[in-house]
Amino acid sequence: MQLARNSEHEYYFFGDDRDPLGSGIEPIPAGLCNHVTFTVCRTVHWGEHFAFQWRAVHEALFGDFDAYILEGGFTFPTNWLAIAAARIRGKRVLLYSHGWLHRESGCKALFRRCFYRFADGLLLYGNRAKEIGESYGFSPAKLYVAYNSLDDVSINQCRERLTPALCDDFRREWFESYS
Repeated sequence: MQLARNSEHEYYFFGDDRDPLGSGIEPIPAGLCNHVTFTVCRTVHWGEHFAFQWRAVHEALFGDFDAYILEGGFTFPTNWLAIAAARIRGKRVLLYSHGWLHRESGCKALFRRCFYRFADGLLLYGNRAKEIGESYGFSPAKLYVAYNSLDDVSINQCRERLTPALCDDFRREWFESYS
């Protein structure tokens, strides 16, 4: 929502308007549809982890954009192709992702790091992911903590209503050992 309200840059959003895996996450909030330019980019899943978004490759090859922000899943073969196409055209590519939840090893870790290094920068969900990325040798200047699209306004309103007494009441109700 914050990107959509940003007046410094113009953003175009591409994504699926369906929830093909039944995650329960609304692909694009109804309230946002009238405030952004949204183009449907079908996601075709092959199993639970592999997915293809051919529209992303098309836009990277032919789109008239200065930069691209792609979902940071390295198991999307079309993401690899889209990054390559955009980079060949001299376009900046950022990946938006959890990043690392913990230190990894093995093939998965190798593929993830290779994929992340292919991009110009990472928009990460949290500070821990940035710390882990730095420990793997990623430049701090290429790691941006953007959090994960939470509605900060609503969260802060809820947080302001919390008091120590409410927290104590909750603990007493839900945790028998709390006294």
